[in-house]
Amino acid sequence: VVLAYVVDAEADPYSECARLAEVAAAAKAANPRVQLEVFVHKVDGDHFLSEEQKLDCRREVEACARAELAELYSHSSDENDGEAAQAYADDCLRGAAFSLTSIYDHSVFEAFSKLVSRALVPQRVVLRKMLDALVTACDMEKSFLFDVASKVYVATDSAPVDSASYELCADAIDVVLDVASIYAPDKTKEPSDEEPAEPAPQQRSNAASIQLSNGMALVLDEVDSNLALVCLLRTENLEKRDLIDYNLGC
Repeated sequence: VVLAYVVDAEADPYSECARLAEVAAAAKAANPRVQLEVFVHKVDGDHFLSEEQKLDCRREVEACARAELAELYSHSSDENDGEAAQAYADDCLRGAAFSLTSIYDHSVFEAFSKLVSRALVPQRVVLRKMLDALVTACDMEKSFLFDVASKVYVATDSAPVDSASYELCADAIDVVLDVASIYAPDKTKEPSDEEPAEPAPQQRSNAASIQLSNGMALVLDEVDSNLALVCLLRTENLEKRDLIDYNLGC
C-alpha cells in the first residue's frame, strides 16, 4: 500500500507539514505497512533558482514533518518522553521518500516512476534481474520498461537512475510513436469483406534506434501496445545489433 502526499513548496512549510504529519500518523495507524511517498511540488518558482535551494526545501520539509510527528506523539501521550516521540516519528517515516517535482519538466513523472517501480509492481525483482542481464549482455548504460501512455517506467535495472537519462528515454517514445504514426501501417484498421485479414507474422520485428550527438544512442523495442523497452548505450555498441535484437527477444 502506498500513500502519495503532495506538499506545496511555495506555501507555509509548517502548516503543510502539520497536515502531512496528521495524514501520515493516521495512515500508519490504519496500516503499519503503508509506504509514504512525499512530492515536494512546485519547485520551479522564483524561490528555487538553484539546485541547492531545492534540496534545502526538501530537507526542511522532511525535518519539519519529523518534528510535527514527534509533537503529535507528545500531545497524545501522558509521558513527556522525547526519545519515544522521536522513535514514533522515525517509525512513521520509515522508508518514506521525499521527491522534488514540477510540471514543467520530467521530475513529476520520474517521481511517480520510482513510486510505481518500487512499490506497485509485484514482479519488480524479476524484471530488474532481466534488465540487469540485458544491460550486461549488450554493454548498455541503462534500461527502462515504460508504460507508453504515461511515460512512467514500471521497471529499470540496478544502476542508479540519472534524471537526464530518464528524460532522454522517455522522449524517445514520443519520437518513435510520432514517426510510426506516419510511416507504419495502421494496425487498428479492420479488413473489409473483400480483403480478408492476413495472419500476424510470427517473427519479431527489429527495434528502432536513435543516434544522439553526444556519442550515445537509444534503442526502443515495443513489447506490446502498452509497454516499451528503452535502452541507452554508446553509439559504437550499435554494431552489435544482432546481439541486441537477440537479447531483446529473450
